[in-house]
Amino acid sequence: ANNKHSLAELVATLKDLYPKGVKVGSHGRHVLIEYVMLAGVNDTLEDAERLVGLLDDVECKVNLLVFNSFDGSPFVPSSLQVVKAFRAAVVAKGLVCTIRNSRGDDEMAACGQLGFNVKKQKQPQPQQQPQQKESRL
Repeated sequence: ANNKHSLAELVATLKDLYPKGVKVGSHGRHVLIEYVMLAGVNDTLEDAERLVGLLDDVECKVNLLVFNSFDGSPFVPSSLQVVKAFRAAVVAKGLVCTIRNSRGDDEMAACGQLGFNVKKQKQPQPQQQPQQKESRL
């Protein structure tokens, strides 16, 4: 979760930096939006419409990423059929949208998973027992 900047702040910044219709240079200037497709979380046609609405005033291209599942993840990837329908809905609204082929999923190197299995093991610190004073009777 992003606790520093809200989605509204992010979109407002994108609108300022990459305003729709403003072309710079021969190829134009745009931002690439990487959208990870999670089954049942953000992959409906309504989600596609919300994404297009958020990006309405942003000069951008959308790159759909099929989530690479891994042990311990609560998420599963969207089916290719769902991803294609999502893409079609985004393209129908006038945005350039591609589906990125998965790379590195067999090595836990895809979609931010690099190093997921590698956790620093803290060495347990020996606990010292408080010294008790000898009681004198």
